[in-house]
Amino acid sequence: MSDLKLPGVCRFDAQAKYVGRFPDAAPCEITRMLRDGEGDLVFLDDRAKTIRVLDSNGSPLRSIGPQGAGYVLRRPSDIGVDDARNVYVADAEEGLLVLSPEGKLLARIGATVLKRPTALALSADGAIYVYDEKLKKVIRFR
Repeated sequence: MSDLKLPGVCRFDAQAKYVGRFPDAAPCEITRMLRDGEGDLVFLDDRAKTIRVLDSNGSPLRSIGPQGAGYVLRRPSDIGVDDARNVYVADAEEGLLVLSPEGKLLARIGATVLKRPTALALSADGAIYVYDEKLKKVIRFR
């Protein structure tokens, strides 16, 4: 669980008892988190404009951003991860970016269509659904 009033991620045990901060008490502003296909935790840290990947014990595995060759994460708002661990980033200013697990820019999707993408979902059939806040609709990419 992430609480925007507490700068970080709260960890609970199987009985819903608060265990402590995850992975540590360092301040961060996690706005999205998910598990990838390997069971690792993927965090979008809004404050640092960075995507961090940690194992289930909290050990850092890799970090992406805030910039790389050909891109800058300016206003990332949502993330998704495919089976190959590629990271999809909805950035309200940069569009929809696809980054390799190492942070290499693989693609920009919908550059001529998207105005302000703020949410995304990946489907099992390979489609990408993006909500565009400015257009006020969901757009499907295949």
